[in-house]
Amino acid sequence: MLFTENERRGKAHAVNLALGNCSGEIVVITDGPALYDKDTFHHLVAPFTTTRIGGVSVLNKIPNSNENQITA
Repeated sequence: MLFTENERRGKAHAVNLALGNCSGEIVVITDGPALYDKDTFHHLVAPFTTTRIGGVSVLNKIPNSNENQITA
């Protein structure tokens, strides 16, 4: 699905517009220009086979891991 707008409103607006039109169980949001290995998304969604997983990230190292509320 492609959305076009006459006025640029920023990434947050674009993401919210897209999310409001999603119908799938899993949504992958990424920045461009990003290139992915052909199996990346398969590996990314594989953890969702258990209900204990609520989100995944492709980051191997969290840049501010000792300064945020999640990993500190």
